[in-house]
Amino acid sequence: MSGLNINGICQPADSLKILKIYPWSQIDFSADTGRRVQSVYYFQTDISDEGLKKNTDFQKYLSLLPDC
Repeated sequence: MSGLNINGICQPADSLKILKIYPWSQIDFSADTGRRVQSVYYFQTDISDEGLKKNTDFQKYLSLLPDC
């Protein structure tokens, strides 16, 4: 299990710098060629307006993701 630090970076749960632990799963997949691996991440957290106001570390994580 991992969590997010105050900068929104994923770290192992045993790290002393962890801010909050979010249960999450990662699924990696690719086309037949296997050249381009893509990942989907599922986090168990409240992403309602009120929930995100409380989860500033998760907001920081989201802000680090590239735009599609």
